[in-house]
Amino acid sequence: MANHRDSNDLRNIVAETTAQIVHYQSLIEKLLAQRERTQLQLDALVYPVLKIPPEITSEVFYQCLPAPHHWNSADPGKAPMLLSHVCRAWREIALSTPALWAEVEFGLVRGRRRAHVLETWLSRAGSIPLSIRLNIWDLKQGDTASDVFETFARHSYKIQSLNLGIRWRRLQDMEKARYRWSFPLLQVLDLHGDRFQDEPSLEIFSDCPLLREVSLSAFPASSISLPWQQLTKFTGRLCTVANCLEILCLIPNLRECTFTNCAQDEESPDLPVLSHSNLQSLTIEDEGEFINGLVMLKFLSLPALQTFVLQFSGWIDMQEFDGIFSSFLSRCSPPLGKFSFRPSHQFTDFDTARLFHMPKLFDLQIWNPSSHFISNFTDSFMNADTNFLPQLQHLTFRSCRATMLKLSHGLSARWHARDQAEFARLETVRLEFWSDMDFTEDALLPFQKLLADGMDICINERNIGRDSITVVGK
Repeated sequence: MANHRDSNDLRNIVAETTAQIVHYQSLIEKLLAQRERTQLQLDALVYPVLKIPPEITSEVFYQCLPAPHHWNSADPGKAPMLLSHVCRAWREIALSTPALWAEVEFGLVRGRRRAHVLETWLSRAGSIPLSIRLNIWDLKQGDTASDVFETFARHSYKIQSLNLGIRWRRLQDMEKARYRWSFPLLQVLDLHGDRFQDEPSLEIFSDCPLLREVSLSAFPASSISLPWQQLTKFTGRLCTVANCLEILCLIPNLRECTFTNCAQDEESPDLPVLSHSNLQSLTIEDEGEFINGLVMLKFLSLPALQTFVLQFSGWIDMQEFDGIFSSFLSRCSPPLGKFSFRPSHQFTDFDTARLFHMPKLFDLQIWNPSSHFISNFTDSFMNADTNFLPQLQHLTFRSCRATMLKLSHGLSARWHARDQAEFARLETVRLEFWSDMDFTEDALLPFQKLLADGMDICINERNIGRDSITVVGK
């Protein structure tokens, strides 16, 4: 009897389970039908963004590209790749917008070869001029990267800007390869690589009719043949002083030049003073312990110089600097109109009045001035010295520790001298103090008066709230 009851119970369980399955299958069928109806309604909808004309969407996509100082890469999480992964319509628009693909950064390192990605990307740019950053480092021995060079060469005729990070031997391989290089549109060239001994001069970039701007890092001018005569802008990194002077001789039409981290010459150069009649802007930046770039000023005469930026991080004998710089200025005046002096430390021993005997200077930026320097500087204002920056219109002091009272007196004196024929109107003043400076109401009052009188003056705008007594540029 027990077995009979057990079998009946089991049959009942099977029947109940079957009934539940039928019930849930019916629910599933209803849900599937509901989903199908809803999907049809959804597919019938047209999203507002898809109603935008394709040319407007293309422009929106273009505005989504990385900032100018960044580069596009084949990152699926960033534009333009990201835009092509949203939907079919956006992908079609992205792929049919050549401007989205006209700039690319492509890295080739050991174990990674993406020639097909480079080819696909550059092909999407169509006939749009290209801006390419190509980095080729640490390839396996015997790897010539021929597929990448072949792709690169096929599109070289469209390249307008080229930033090439490459070892010297790879650059030689590029030139020796069977590919036909052509750079009829190239305007900007940046080569940076490794140091090397004397090698034959490369000719790969010798025929670039539109080339105007060149940057070389660790490549002496003698290592590469370029149309030097037509260049107007040059940046040299890790060049010796002798190399820098050689470059200035090679580029007679140069207008703007920057030398960064000048390397030390094996022997102290004994050279005549070089006169360059067309150079209008010069920047010298030294980040190392030795101020090698400063030595270059001994050998330069720049009668057309209008803008000069001098920045260094090493310690310097200010008396020696005073002599070198004053002599240099005597060979550059009077055209010099803008000067930015950026030492990394505060300086004191400075013949302010003699150093700033710049009759045409209208824009001056000084970093890390000591209170002693600013005291001497403002004294020249208060003494109404007509030889001391008579045409100054824009003044900036950054990272300074001067007393507010002394500064306000000097600025007021120069401001009230604006009606004299000998002095220009001091229009803008930017003062950046160390964060521990105490800006009291009494200290700020003289600056507020200058602001109310018409001077555009700003003091630590980030550190002073507008609800308190502030001195903020209009």
